[in-house]
Amino acid sequence: MKRIVSLTLAILFFALNIVFPVSCAKGNENEPPLACNPHSDADSDGVCDLCHEKISNEEAENASGITVPEYKDYLRGTKDFGDLVYSRPDISLAVTLFTKLAQMISDNVISYEEQIEKLDDAIAVYDNVKSMNALATIQSYKNTADEFWLAEYRYISTNYPGFSKCIEELFVAAANSPNASRFKADFFGEGLEKYKNGGIYTDTVVALMKKEADLEAEFSAISGASVSISYQGITDTYDNILASYKQKYGEESAEYIRAKTVCDTLYQKETAKLKSELLVELIRQRKLISEELGYESYEKFAYDTLYHDYSPKKMNDFIDAVREYAIPVYLSLSRELFYPYVYEYEKTEPVYKTDKATLINTLYGVYSESDAKLSEIYSYMLQHDLYDVEEKSTNRFQGSFTSYIDSNESPFLFVSLKNSILDYTSLAHEFGHFADSYINNNADASLDLLEVSSQALELLTLTKLDGKFDEKTYRYLLYAKLDDILSTIIFQSFYASFEISAYALDYDEISLENLNALVAKTAKDFGFSSNYNSIEYVAIPHIFIYPFYVQSYAASAAAAIEIYTREANSEGDGFKTYTALITRDEEALLSFEESLKAEGLSSPFNKREFMNVLNELHYAALGAYYYTSHGGNVA
Repeated sequence: MKRIVSLTLAILFFALNIVFPVSCAKGNENEPPLACNPHSDADSDGVCDLCHEKISNEEAENASGITVPEYKDYLRGTKDFGDLVYSRPDISLAVTLFTKLAQMISDNVISYEEQIEKLDDAIAVYDNVKSMNALATIQSYKNTADEFWLAEYRYISTNYPGFSKCIEELFVAAANSPNASRFKADFFGEGLEKYKNGGIYTDTVVALMKKEADLEAEFSAISGASVSISYQGITDTYDNILASYKQKYGEESAEYIRAKTVCDTLYQKETAKLKSELLVELIRQRKLISEELGYESYEKFAYDTLYHDYSPKKMNDFIDAVREYAIPVYLSLSRELFYPYVYEYEKTEPVYKTDKATLINTLYGVYSESDAKLSEIYSYMLQHDLYDVEEKSTNRFQGSFTSYIDSNESPFLFVSLKNSILDYTSLAHEFGHFADSYINNNADASLDLLEVSSQALELLTLTKLDGKFDEKTYRYLLYAKLDDILSTIIFQSFYASFEISAYALDYDEISLENLNALVAKTAKDFGFSSNYNSIEYVAIPHIFIYPFYVQSYAASAAAAIEIYTREANSEGDGFKTYTALITRDEEALLSFEESLKAEGLSSPFNKREFMNVLNELHYAALGAYYYTSHGGNVA
């Protein structure tokens, strides 16, 4: 039987799965599916005898120049993304269905087998809501100014808390049913007992969560098409003002260039103001939610919902270790490698412009050469068009993410290109999430472990890009990425430290002035510039949408570095470790630290082990090109 994941996680991430029937045979749909991999072609007509799929031994190239390998997943049942249809789910009807089912289980007037059948029907409804949410999110992030998709995104996200309350009522009914032990074994899995004494989602919690979702939607809607500024006596949106100047004077004119320069500054100032105000309201709202749910702090609530399976104390100790060990290593490498090479390259070399087709094709070649499983998954992603990789724009979500569409049994990858050579590692990062989600069917895991999947693949990919560019460009990419991974540990720890302090404030103390003061204090603790005195410096999407997420980037980056140095020391070992780490046993799910230990990796929460990982990177980075460049003399 399919099992429901924990309710709290489901509220935040819509993390259930659904399997659609797959049939390659053109006959009775009740017959078991036939595997057509490899295809059979007895009559040599170029078409599979079982599924009518055209057989080709050559890779096809689509109109955009992207090579699409010949790969189909005949057992998974994935459709091409373009064939998926969005239909607004009737959440009020879903609420009624779950409410009636909870009552039916409580009354226990029908057989256990019939109750299970009705639960399966309910899960199909639930999965549909989550799938439609994924589609609405993807489409709204493609164009944040699209009012239709923004309305759909808001509709689902703001109505979901009420639906979650009904789901919890179902858990409570099952936990108190005479069939509770059978429900636990066959359907709900571990954790059902905690609902025996009732639920925690009151009408007040639902109202608070709806307000939180609305504030998050406001943040997501901030774009050049929605933010108004005033320039030369005209008050309009950023996009409209620049469009009028472009049309009147031309894009190369002095008038347009001057207008864009000034409007960029005005837009940044206005969005910083809007985001600051939203962050104050979001922190207040979340404090109220955690208090209403009976948590001693919002931090504890966030740890539960994000599956941080270590204590807040361990994270605080890790942040201390970052200040003590990571910053000195970064400063040393910055002085010896990053600053003299990376910044000099950026000053003297022409700006790298990403070619989308070359980017996507190059990474396919990397994974084809390095790991059979990753090659298969990348082929699957291309075959079904399960990605959106485009240049950033004012109306496009500026970040990157990987979603999961339950009704299609498929992940979906979204990347906004920055026209930098680092787009190669950005795509590798999201593909790491994609591969993990594909292998594990989006099953539950520690958030920190999931971020190892992404950050480790960035660094492993880096080891295979040598030779894909000229020597000077590759060395820039290598040093820029090593700079970036160390910066990730340091700055994400900085952001995490800010969040810990911000959510520790009493409700009445949560203000723009106090948040600014916390940023300044945290910056001082890390030895940063005194310019870090405004919360615009921490105005990154995760702080608004996924509080207490950023610390996972820092902790997982340490594990990613160790996997990288393992590959650098012995070709193939890093990839072997990586694929073993992301191939998890759902029935014996290990914690973050247990998973690392099982593959012989260090714990970032052990100060001595963390220090050793940093020292290994220090040595590997200096050894890569430094000794050659300096004639073997490091002095």
